[in-house]
Amino acid sequence: MMKKMPSKRALSVYIILFLTIFTLVGGFKILSDGITISSLRFADIQVRGLYLKLNNKFSLEIKELDLAKAMEKKPQKPTQTPTLKEISDYVKYALWGLAYFEDLRVEKIILGDEYVASVFYDGEHYALSFPKLQAVFNVQSQGNTIELDIRKLQVFEPDVEVAGRIIYSGASGQFSFGVSVAPLLIDSSGSKHDVVQASASKSTSKLFLQGTSDFKRLVLKAKTSKMSDLSAIRKLIAQNAKDLLPTLDMWLFNALGFETLEIDQASFDIVLHQKQFMKSLINNTKLTLYATKPTYKLDPTLAPFSANRAKIQVENGKAVLEMIAPKLESIDLNGSTLAFAFVDSVPTLSIFATSSKLLYTKALRDLLAFYGVQIPIDRISADMQANLSINIPFADNAPLKLGGKLAAQQAILSAGGLDFVSKGASIVIDINPKAGSNFIDIWTQNTSYENLFDIDTTMRIDLSQKLLKTSLFVHSLRVSTNPEINQRLINPQDKIRQPKKQARSAEPLESSVSLESWISQATPFTPQDMLAHIAHLASNAKLDSTQSLEESATQEQDLKSPSTSEQELESSTSNTPEPAQDEALDSSDASAPAMPLAKPDASLAPTEEIIDFSSREHEDDLQDQESAHKELETLESILQDTQEQKQEKKEEQEGQDSSKVQQEPQESNPSQDLPTPQDENLAQDPSAESSAPSEQEPQESKIESRKHSRNGVELDFSKPMGEKEMLEKIIALIKSQDEQKFTYDIFKATRETLPQVDVEIDFSSEPVRVSIPALDVYMQISSSGIRANVVDFSKFAPFSPLMKYLGLSSGSAVVELKGARDVAFQVRIADFPTFLLSKDKTLLHTFVFNGSYKDDKLEVLSDDGKIRLDLYDNTILANFTDIDVSIDGLLASKIPAIQEAFSTSSEKKAVFTREEILLESEFLRAKRRYERQNGIKPRIIAIQAQNITGFFKDVVIPFDDFNAKIRDDRISADATYKNGIANIDIIHGNTIIKAGNFSGEFLNRVVGRHIVDGGLFELSGIYKNDIFNGDIHMQNTSFKGFAIVQNVIGLIDTIPSLVMFRSPGLSAKGYEVKQGNIKLALNTQYVGLESISLIGKSMDIQGSGFIELESQEVDMGLSISTLKNLSGILNKIPIVGYLLLGKDGKVTTQVSVRGTIQDPKTQISLAQDLLKTPLKVLKRAFTPVDIVIDEIVKSIDR
Repeated sequence: MMKKMPSKRALSVYIILFLTIFTLVGGFKILSDGITISSLRFADIQVRGLYLKLNNKFSLEIKELDLAKAMEKKPQKPTQTPTLKEISDYVKYALWGLAYFEDLRVEKIILGDEYVASVFYDGEHYALSFPKLQAVFNVQSQGNTIELDIRKLQVFEPDVEVAGRIIYSGASGQFSFGVSVAPLLIDSSGSKHDVVQASASKSTSKLFLQGTSDFKRLVLKAKTSKMSDLSAIRKLIAQNAKDLLPTLDMWLFNALGFETLEIDQASFDIVLHQKQFMKSLINNTKLTLYATKPTYKLDPTLAPFSANRAKIQVENGKAVLEMIAPKLESIDLNGSTLAFAFVDSVPTLSIFATSSKLLYTKALRDLLAFYGVQIPIDRISADMQANLSINIPFADNAPLKLGGKLAAQQAILSAGGLDFVSKGASIVIDINPKAGSNFIDIWTQNTSYENLFDIDTTMRIDLSQKLLKTSLFVHSLRVSTNPEINQRLINPQDKIRQPKKQARSAEPLESSVSLESWISQATPFTPQDMLAHIAHLASNAKLDSTQSLEESATQEQDLKSPSTSEQELESSTSNTPEPAQDEALDSSDASAPAMPLAKPDASLAPTEEIIDFSSREHEDDLQDQESAHKELETLESILQDTQEQKQEKKEEQEGQDSSKVQQEPQESNPSQDLPTPQDENLAQDPSAESSAPSEQEPQESKIESRKHSRNGVELDFSKPMGEKEMLEKIIALIKSQDEQKFTYDIFKATRETLPQVDVEIDFSSEPVRVSIPALDVYMQISSSGIRANVVDFSKFAPFSPLMKYLGLSSGSAVVELKGARDVAFQVRIADFPTFLLSKDKTLLHTFVFNGSYKDDKLEVLSDDGKIRLDLYDNTILANFTDIDVSIDGLLASKIPAIQEAFSTSSEKKAVFTREEILLESEFLRAKRRYERQNGIKPRIIAIQAQNITGFFKDVVIPFDDFNAKIRDDRISADATYKNGIANIDIIHGNTIIKAGNFSGEFLNRVVGRHIVDGGLFELSGIYKNDIFNGDIHMQNTSFKGFAIVQNVIGLIDTIPSLVMFRSPGLSAKGYEVKQGNIKLALNTQYVGLESISLIGKSMDIQGSGFIELESQEVDMGLSISTLKNLSGILNKIPIVGYLLLGKDGKVTTQVSVRGTIQDPKTQISLAQDLLKTPLKVLKRAFTPVDIVIDEIVKSIDR
């Protein structure tokens, strides 16, 4: 039987099988014998010195493996970070491949120009040397299990060293490990790229890891030794989880500081899948860490939280930092925690801060401000408690959540350099944008500042709308022009220790005003900030330094003082004198009791100084001596009353009294009442009135001691002062004048007058708007300054004693503050109870003033430019142009300031003798010389007026210019009208007037009628105690429109016996006077004509009389002489009873004048009955006369 031939397919299989077996056998034979290849290249890989041999496992030895070209990166294929699966596959394949070699040597692996590596494995040891890796493993293989004992494993970037054991089971595909990881400390001189030359040392900090993994899930436990920093962990995260690094930097690496950190225990259960890795890491991690001396900083600009020790607990995706005795700088925060958690997949830091004794430090203030809570308080000294919760999400535009409460008792709050005292304060913060809440509520109880106010407050700040609403519940509210009254004279700390005397019971703040009721009852509120600033406009100049005072005392030859007085001078010239304690300033009373309103002190000017406002330079010593000499002459002549003159007056009075034929009753107050018959008794015995005490000057005013008080300084001018005493008194007086301030309340309110003030502040945009509707006050606050608008004075005036004092009740004001010393303002005054007139005699009730305060100078100017006020260097300068004054309105004004100006203080009422005034003048000259030499600015009030007219009853007093100066309680004034000049000096109640060279036209304008033509008139006199004694002199004038003169002329024409003696043309020309003199006395009721002496061309007139001002009734007796040398024609006189022949040869007729000034009645009278009544009235109304009228003319010499 013939064999069947195999098919071609089977043959092919056999052939392939044979070849495969042959190849395997041949290859095994070749590999068993070993293969050596000196050089081999495939693709971009170059192999040199290859030796491969197969025993039970492969043995491979390569001298050089050049992978440089293969490792070159191609731009079109950017390197991507390997995924977790790729990493686990690399590890798995490396362990699996390692199981097929019993010996592996690659001496040099070229990875780049500077990167060289090597691999060594001998079946028991596995060594790797790469640019960023250096490792030595002991390898044990048992079946499918490979055990790696890590003898050395150093990894660079991050720089760590790993030690431990790794076991891989090929059957299960799992590995387990137990390793320790320690950071490496790299020597900077070594190159990380050259492992052989790199110099690295171990750190004492170690991380111990133990876990298992099937390359899909990692179960891990960890523990560390004490670590000093987290830089290695941060580098590891930076290289492997860059997305987490910004958040971790914010809340961990940049925020957490410590001395040592130790992981006590940690466990991880992580899914090794790219999408689930982070979630499983967060949710399945449990971690407990302990840190010594930890600090936690929320921001680099903020102070850190600190403690001696802290515990960090991580569990369920939340990290909690619990500090042991935590602090924020010096603030004790025991019980506070910090927690980090993922809320809605957003990493969020939560801070729970609590303190039972909170300190309000800059660190706390900055912390609150950093998170949007701006508290405008610089310092709080109080017992404070706080509970705050802050949630900070680390995501763009994520809303911050802040809540909690701060409470304080017996607090001193400092803001802007000012100290406020509060019995209690509470702040509730509720900022939760998601819930629609963004508020800060503030309550305070009995909050006070100095003596300015004592109030309760409720306040809500809406951060969403940027709106603040507050209600101020007033106990007392007071702002004075005097800073010493505004300021407290006791320490604020003493204030809170004293029990408050409340007008009402002080209930707890929370119970008296609840948040809910306050919100429900809230109406638009608005604060006030500007009232106290007006007080800064008051000048407060101080004396120069002690050195300058001592130098001036040495240079002043007239006022030399021994060295002992210089020591006293040092203490008396301190620039900051201690104010006297005033019980009224005691701020312990919550109701701020009303203080007596101090009256303004009027600084008066001396008589010897010339008023010159164009130059503020002082006169030299020579001018002082000359003016002093004139003043001595003036005062000596004014005050001197010689015995001869007194005797002559007494004899004259007794001679006139003896001719009286009837008795008149005496009145108790002759200066105030009409004439009565009893006055004759007084006239007969003038000494009776002079010996009796006057009601205006009581008997107790007769001073036993001649000491006088000036600005609180006692001065004795009864005898000359020594040089040392004078210097001490001068310095004391200058200090006293410097300390005196204008004192009045700008604003004053109590619980009864103004129980509540609502304030609203809108800070949503620039400028910030502040409104106080109850007072009609509105403000705008911007970076350029503050603008305040008082819309209606009528709402503000009821609470402003100063406005009442100045007579301001209606108007408005706008004030712009660019700085504390840069203020501009506009004030409109309406319905002013005025005494000022326009030129058409219209009362000026409305004024508009524009002003500024800059460089310590206040300037005020009316919008029409007619009124100007300047305050600078202790000088007040007022200027009026084309403004008339109603003197009647001025004297009858109900404005308290004007009434006070015309009142007489006790100092002004003091009676000075001639010698005392002379010594006082010497003292004032020395004082002014001292001020000039030491550069001390004196207190001066100056008034200037141009084209001004005064109206007093029916009298018009016009002046072209008027200048007045007030200094050292003395007033000097000059006034001019065309060629006429008037000088007025006021010294201790004595008003000395000298006016000369005034024309008849001036007199006609004064009386309002044309009564004279031409001529020159002079007036000299003195006014004291409501009585004016003076002398009027006239020359070359003619009386025409004067009714009394016309009636006398008419009387002469009716008597035929007199007509023949009348000069031709007497009626046509009027009564021409060559020279005349009238002595008069004037009080509030009468004009007493003590002596009338007129010498005319046609006739001479002698006489006396009086005029009653209210009724204008006249009672005068005149002796009229019509011709001289009548001895040859005396027999022609038929009426002998009415004609007398005088010694000078004149024919004299006695005429009595009755009736009124406008309608006088004249008649011929007997000579013996002519002057009885006028003399009685004169004696009753004007005696005693302290100053002799005859002396006035020659005494006033300016």
